[in-house]
Amino acid sequence: MVGESGTSKTGDIHYYYTCLSKRRGKSECGCKAIKKQVLEDYVINATVAMLRRNSVITKIAETIVKVHEKIIRDSSGLQTLVKKRDEAKKAADNIVKAIEKGIITDFTKDRLAALQDEVNCLDIEINKETQKTYAHLTVEEVEKYLLSKVFEDPDDMKTRKTIVNTFIRDIIWYGDRIVITYNFQENIFTERFSKNYVEKAEKQIGDASRSASSFSLSSYLFPQSAP
Repeated sequence: MVGESGTSKTGDIHYYYTCLSKRRGKSECGCKAIKKQVLEDYVINATVAMLRRNSVITKIAETIVKVHEKIIRDSSGLQTLVKKRDEAKKAADNIVKAIEKGIITDFTKDRLAALQDEVNCLDIEINKETQKTYAHLTVEEVEKYLLSKVFEDPDDMKTRKTIVNTFIRDIIWYGDRIVITYNFQENIFTERFSKNYVEKAEKQIGDASRSASSFSLSSYLFPQSAP
């Protein structure tokens, strides 16, 4: 969909969302244009209603913490330090085994001491890198932050943008209902609004009620009512 505007007889400017393909004459889409404010209010209200469920906000917070920890583990700088530390530790262990077999020379003793110093230094650097990149996030802290942003003021434009940018991936408008797909669902679809993509998004909804009283964790069905 794409945004467009129109001027009424009174001179007021009204903003709408309409099907881009239909507008370009490439599709016989039956969806009528919908007022920008109406659609955005539907999306924000549906998302806030979903996030008010403690189980949902906790699930999101747990996912964020897991992703954050993975980013730390996958940090190239940290990985390099850990790799060097493991190599130094392995070399030191091999020298210890050689000494245990009676191979004791000034070189082996000096080399072992050097490797032990290297391991100690790398342990310090790894700890520094971990402290620098890892904010020690907890699920409770993330929950508190998310709730403060979501429920701060859903009518405030800054808050609305935060909600959309943080949680919402796609919105599919059918003319009589809306399918909202969120960023925290486990399976990421690669197709973008193809027939197959829409079918997958609809499958996420399952038996969601047309009254919007039921929804899955990843998608939410919100019915259209009179503006």
